[in-house]
Amino acid sequence: MNDITFLTTNHIKLFHARYLSRDWDINIIQHKLLHYGIGYEEPRLFDREKLLEGSVKDAISRWKKNISDSESRFYFLKDTSVVIHSISKKGKEVPGVDIKYWMQENTFSQIDNILKLKGNNRRVSVNSHVVLVLTKDLKEKYGEDYIIFKSNSKGYLVEKKIIFETNILYSWLDNFTFNKWFVPEGEEVPISLLPIEKADKYDFRKNAFDKMFIFLRENKKIFKKKTKEIQSRFLLNPIFIISG
Repeated sequence: MNDITFLTTNHIKLFHARYLSRDWDINIIQHKLLHYGIGYEEPRLFDREKLLEGSVKDAISRWKKNISDSESRFYFLKDTSVVIHSISKKGKEVPGVDIKYWMQENTFSQIDNILKLKGNNRRVSVNSHVVLVLTKDLKEKYGEDYIIFKSNSKGYLVEKKIIFETNILYSWLDNFTFNKWFVPEGEEVPISLLPIEKADKYDFRKNAFDKMFIFLRENKKIFKKKTKEIQSRFLLNPIFIISG
């Protein structure tokens, strides 16, 4: 089983990545297990290309400084951007890659009022980019330091604010990120309230991860699991209470 490092400090994103990799003979580990600081510095930029480029360059620099066999290990980082079409302009996605800060700075009522003033066009696209930094042999083969895998999901921003709890088993289906407002095309409730089988269908990260896994398989770096394994460990670190 090969280790692939995910440069993230977010445990929920880590659990989600492990879930998406469940059919592959790989182990996705967090960069903290390699005993160095932050994986990369993500500047607050509104241009997706510049944000990715700056983040990847910083990640590569930190990786080389802190990992002795840096060119023989795979690692990746990812970003998410949201496009609300009625308030975006050509060349400027709103909120784009600034989605995390944008949600902290705007309430649902504020966003709802703006959309209604714009004719109530609530169409949105959620985009995911997974950036895989290549090992030395693949850098020589492809002439690139890294490859970007993309995917997206289309839908609309929910008509009314819904109060609910984060999914206990699948914690990325939460009640605090844009998932709580994103209703996929053909559905009537936010993705976080869908059964996992349906949520997988609309998962904006899934296709990008699948493309990365297929790329690694084509280069004989990873392989599919031969048999379906019964999950022997929890996605979350469990807490056991023994009484008596």
